[in-house]
Amino acid sequence: MSERPRILIAGGGIGGLALAHALRRGGLDVAVFEKVAEPESRAQGYRIHLDADGDAALRECLPAHVLDLVRRTSGVPNDLLAAYTDQLQQVMAQTFPSDSTDEITHVDRRAFRNALLAELGEDVHLDRTVTDYQMTDAGRVRVLFAEGGSDEGDVLVGADGIGSAVRRGLLPDATVRDLGLRCV
Repeated sequence: MSERPRILIAGGGIGGLALAHALRRGGLDVAVFEKVAEPESRAQGYRIHLDADGDAALRECLPAHVLDLVRRTSGVPNDLLAAYTDQLQQVMAQTFPSDSTDEITHVDRRAFRNALLAELGEDVHLDRTVTDYQMTDAGRVRVLFAEGGSDEGDVLVGADGIGSAVRRGLLPDATVRDLGLRCV
């Protein structure tokens, strides 16, 4: 067994993959479990916007060559993001100004996710749907998969989205509410 703590991440979206990069840079052993069998089969939405804090966070957690790949697939700064009700009434608008040509302000979600996946290799386990978890007698955490089997680690992070099995297990009474806002 490795001397390094092993961190299990349920969910291989942008958040889970960015976290995996940051933990690896910190010298930790990571395992990401993603329910889709093929990265291209997952709908990604259109794009994601980053403010200066998000850009700085990516610089801290990603290896330079992965950051460069994300930057090369990103859009041009000074774009507009707006939120609307389901009746298309604008409730928020924000521009993402930047004087820097290398600052990432928005990026295509699929390109972003593929760039994050490219470097993680065998740390990402596709077609592994975390359905539950258990604490072991030794104080470790065991994740259970819909496809059968399990895996163990020292810490479990739930990055598995709105229908999170990790959240359901930790906070079974928490409910998800649609706030009625949409981004266009």
